[in-house]
Amino acid sequence: MGKFSNHKGFTLLELMVVLGIIVILSAVSFPLLSDMIENSNYKSSARLISSTLRDSRALAISRNLEHRVLVNPSSAQLRVQRGSRASNTPDDEWTDVSVRSLSAGVLLRADSGCDSTLTKSIAFTPKGTGTQQVFCLLDPDGSLTLDQRKKYRIGVTGPTTGRVTIASWNRSGSHWN
Repeated sequence: MGKFSNHKGFTLLELMVVLGIIVILSAVSFPLLSDMIENSNYKSSARLISSTLRDSRALAISRNLEHRVLVNPSSAQLRVQRGSRASNTPDDEWTDVSVRSLSAGVLLRADSGCDSTLTKSIAFTPKGTGTQQVFCLLDPDGSLTLDQRKKYRIGVTGPTTGRVTIASWNRSGSHWN
């Protein structure tokens, strides 16, 4: 009889090498994966704000009544309301249509400077026009500068058309794309 000429299986050394490779690949890919998930939260929040604004504009046109979206940066909530008139609806004549919340961990601010925490609104008329206002999604990391924290800007920048836009922050050029 020959000595163990027909080996089957793996040696402990081979298993340890494979396990080491798996650990190294996991360590390298984890930060990339967490960044991808974080960016996904910002994108989905930007799309939620944009679609809420566009839906509100469409409702105003189709129902011939003013509609507005109240955005509360402190609670990261969007409140869609229907007015009682085609224009100039008094504050006490708005009815809630829906409330939507942004993804957790996303910082929301209002105004072009991305610095207001006050509740702001964008109102749409049956003609499709809207009030000019923008909202910014920021990285909540307080150790970064404001320019380093900017992610997306969503809102109505042309009030006569009521067109809703989304812009991403270009860090290298320090401007909105």
